[in-house]
Amino acid sequence: MRIFIATILAASLTTGVGRLVYADSATGSQDPHLTVYASITPDCLMPGGVRTRFASVTNNTNKAAHVKLGWVLAYNGVVYYTATPRDVTMPPKQTWVLQNLIGSDYPAEGLGTYTETRSATDGAGTSSATTTYTFASSCP
Repeated sequence: MRIFIATILAASLTTGVGRLVYADSATGSQDPHLTVYASITPDCLMPGGVRTRFASVTNNTNKAAHVKLGWVLAYNGVVYYTATPRDVTMPPKQTWVLQNLIGSDYPAEGLGTYTETRSATDGAGTSSATTTYTFASSCP
């Protein structure tokens, strides 16, 4: 899902004043106990540009949940980084923010398409959300 971000501040912080900035975001509730949300802004960036990542997990149940959080990064469809899963206990009906980073980035593997998949697993199954962004020599 592409979301138009209509603030001059976001445009100037992300890729230069005047450029329209888009985010790539996804929500997954494959396991109805857990909802995973992930977002990356912008969805196209040049080396040295600034990117914002955001991810959260919501425990949709009325009970505390023991949840395993995961994160996988792929370049042009090939997984090249898998984070060590983190175990957390989530209170009922609570949302936990996994990451909210703003920083300058350089392409790890080179120019191309990157996907980040965030996941949350409990005893009932797994929910995941995947976002995609491109490192390019120029962005539209």
